[in-house]
Amino acid sequence: MSLFHPRIGYNRRQRILKRIAKVQHAFYMLWRWTYRRGIFYAVALFGLGFGIEQGRDQLPELNPLRWKNVKTFEVSGNNMVTFEDVLRIAVLDTGMLLKDIDVEQVKERLLAEPWISSVTTSEKFPSTFRIDIQESTPIMSSLDAGRWVVYSERGVVLPLSTQSAYAYPIVDVSTRESREVCARFLFTMLKEAPELYKKVSLVTVAPEERAVEVFFNDVRFKTLFLMDGDWSKNVFAQYHKMMRNYSESMVDVSVLDLRFEGFAYLRNLGSRRKNG
Repeated sequence: MSLFHPRIGYNRRQRILKRIAKVQHAFYMLWRWTYRRGIFYAVALFGLGFGIEQGRDQLPELNPLRWKNVKTFEVSGNNMVTFEDVLRIAVLDTGMLLKDIDVEQVKERLLAEPWISSVTTSEKFPSTFRIDIQESTPIMSSLDAGRWVVYSERGVVLPLSTQSAYAYPIVDVSTRESREVCARFLFTMLKEAPELYKKVSLVTVAPEERAVEVFFNDVRFKTLFLMDGDWSKNVFAQYHKMMRNYSESMVDVSVLDLRFEGFAYLRNLGSRRKNG
């Protein structure tokens, strides 16, 4: 007997040896099972995982709820387009199977309707298919083939009367790309600075300067905004600051250049204003 190796009794030693033998036997049986059957199960699990990975796009078809008939359709966000028109355009009808509804095709058909700007779909238990739409916003007008037409924020012609076109800013462009730029710009202004949008008289695009040219009805000069900018709220706030702080000294200005955030360039005066 020593301090580091105390003597133990015979019975305790036998119990320790049996415990060690039991652990060794467990490891041996595990290795034996792995050698005989474990490899087979490992290969089977690998094959199953590989099959699921390759066919994950088809897994929704295995959902038993997808084989149920649609009994109810729900439509929200529609004001200009009726419930019946939505189902007609999307080619949907009660009684069809959920699995037979091609969601992407439904969205594509609905987005072809000028009054629909965005579409989202969802399924509700037990047998309801829901369509949430966001309708287009009339944003600007233009003279097209001798008649005035109204465009949405996507630059799509809306079925509105000629008289209604007089209530919106005029856009003067010759290409579809420029028209879409003007539409996005005015829609952003409508959301971020609605009081400024109401003052817009004419909008056009100057590709050589990469600018959106805006004419407001309460000033005599034109204002330049960056054509491919994000048009944040700060951009429109900068215009308000210029008009509030320097309106008296801008009598002879022909162009107010706000293409660079934080800076304003006044043409004809040759002066530069920093930070609004």
